[in-house]
Order: sequence, then structure tokens, then C-alpha cells
Amino acid sequence: MNSTYTRSLGHILEYEDIIDFDDLKQKLDDNGYYSRHEIIQTNDAKNDRVKFKIEVYLEDSAMKYLWPYNNFYILNYGFEKHINRDPNYPIIRILRYILDNGISYPVNVCKKTSINYKTYIKNINILDKHKLIYRGQSVLKSHIDINEYMDNVING
Repeated sequence: MNSTYTRSLGHILEYEDIIDFDDLKQKLDDNGYYSRHEIIQTNDAKNDRVKFKIEVYLEDSAMKYLWPYNNFYILNYGFEKHINRDPNYPIIRILRYILDNGISYPVNVCKKTSINYKTYIKNINILDKHKLIYRGQSVLKSHIDINEYMDNVING
């Protein structure tokens, strides 16, 4: 058991055989979420299923996030509603740049990250919506936290 991120929550739930919530807790502990997750269960009266979210604490950044974002997961069924998400790789490069250098003129960030201005503005708006930048600094304080947050929340 360790608390260092290795695999996304979606990957664990999709590729591991999980029987019940105790088994889910054990799988999370074994895959890098040890002592930093809480499973929040909600009963779905009309379908007689137990929906849940997972709250995860990012130690380096001293913040929490909920998975799945804007959705629920139903054990042995899947997501309550299907949301198409394409991996957003430019946002990862922008966030890493801001973590290492702070926010600067868009032209500098675009040059250093090889991202065009329109893509930069779109991704800064996403970062702002998720409250991941504050006063020109990244709220996520390590590259591991950035990878985990992006895999679990932004890219789904």
C-alpha cells in the first residue's frame, strides 16, 4: 500500500475485478490512493442502485477533488451518464509551465509550450473554471498532482 499516484480511478474501476465497496477500498489503497480517499455513497431510489463519488486528497497541494467530475459512478454498472472527454494535453503543458515559472505574458507561455494563442486562452479558461490558478500561480504544487488531477478530473 502506498499513497503515490500510479493509475487513474477510471482505469482501476474499469480493469480491476471489484465486488463490493470493501474491495474497492482495498484496490484504491493498493493503487496509490492509500489513506487519501473517501468513498461517498448515495442511494438511487428509482433504480435501487448505490451511486458513489470518490473524494481524493492531494497531499503536495493540500486540496481535495471529487471523481467523477459532474457525474456519479455505479459499481458494476459504470457512469450514471456518459460524458465524452478527449484528453487535453495542452492544458497539462500550460499548467506545468505555470507551476515552474508562474503565469507570464501569453506570448511567452505559447512560445515555451508550443501552443497557439487560441488554445492557450481556451485552456486558461478551463483552469480558471476548475480554480487551478490563483494570483498567477498553480494551485497544484507538484507534477504528480498535476498528472493525477488531469487524469481523474479533466480527462475523466
